[in-house]
Amino acid sequence: MQIRRPIPHVFLALSLALVACGGTSGAAILGGEALPDSGMPGASGGGGGGGGVPHDGGTNNANDASTGKPDAGTSNGNDAGNSEGTDAGSGCVAPCPGVILATGQQDPEDLAVDGTNVYWASKTSGTVGSVLKAGGGIVTTLASGQDTPRGIVIDDTYVYYANYSNVGSVRRVPKAGGAAPTVLAANQYYPYRMAVNATTLFFTNDSTGGNVSAVPLSGGSVTVIAASQSSPRGIAIDATNVYWSTYQQVESMLTGGGGLLKVSMAEQFPFALTSDASTLYWYDEYADQVRSAPKTGGAVSTLTSMPTSHDHGGRAIAVDASFVYFNDRVGNTVQKVSKGGGGPVVVATASGPTGIALDQSYVYFTGDGTIRRAPK
Repeated sequence: MQIRRPIPHVFLALSLALVACGGTSGAAILGGEALPDSGMPGASGGGGGGGGVPHDGGTNNANDASTGKPDAGTSNGNDAGNSEGTDAGSGCVAPCPGVILATGQQDPEDLAVDGTNVYWASKTSGTVGSVLKAGGGIVTTLASGQDTPRGIVIDDTYVYYANYSNVGSVRRVPKAGGAAPTVLAANQYYPYRMAVNATTLFFTNDSTGGNVSAVPLSGGSVTVIAASQSSPRGIAIDATNVYWSTYQQVESMLTGGGGLLKVSMAEQFPFALTSDASTLYWYDEYADQVRSAPKTGGAVSTLTSMPTSHDHGGRAIAVDASFVYFNDRVGNTVQKVSKGGGGPVVVATASGPTGIALDQSYVYFTGDGTIRRAPK
């Protein structure tokens, strides 16, 4: 039986943060009205996974649950007049509910960011949307009438997403909008998380006996890289390999197939997966641990463990030069932990946060039907 120890200082940090935010009106909306108080104890207001080619420098790591490949155009996201650790209009020092960029979204899950916008899929409303990440913008609906869209990744031109059903599909739509979605892979059984490079989109099929597959961006047949996997979910890629998480394992193969490597065989259920140039990071949803291992295999490290009461809390993960960011849906927080391990730090509070994306200065996340950002 696995023993996991509570981490008291997480709750201390959260308590101090809530006190700091207590005199505010909760999360602010850039260019809009604040949401009403979410009812979260001690807080005044607040409310509320794929990867790609490693991004050097660690400022906007493209191997989080957001982008599919390096985004050379990402800005630092700073607001004019912001002080360190605060966000314009939020009125409190991090961690706090953050700034609300979009409201009224129905179950937004995965996120992606580029130099200008935040992109997401709302699985209940069947829409794919975007909004200015600087705030003050109007939500643009890029696609509607979709079937439980999930698994957002982007490149310079397109937003890619998966229609998650037993007759699902993998699709793309222009980031600028104005065109109907293009189907890249049809008749897929619960396609889920994705990663993209210059020529190919890689994706997992979230089912017992599911596949890890690839399809050319130019169109063509789907190639199965790894067949009959046990519920493959998280996925990341680099220049040579594709990495994925399954029930109890983290594995890799060459992007063209072959060279299977069992990176870790001692997991419970690693859900979200990301990477940097040399290391894989994942959140084991059943063990409630953030873990890591070298891409080439080797010792697995537990970076931090969540309290046992937060069972099945984490489903999104992202990484920059120094930290691993993850969500705790049960604890209603977004947190980070050093890549070397240690105690986690609460970055933001939100009700049931799911998707996470990063740029140089901010962490973007979902919560209670909103799209938000908070200082890293």
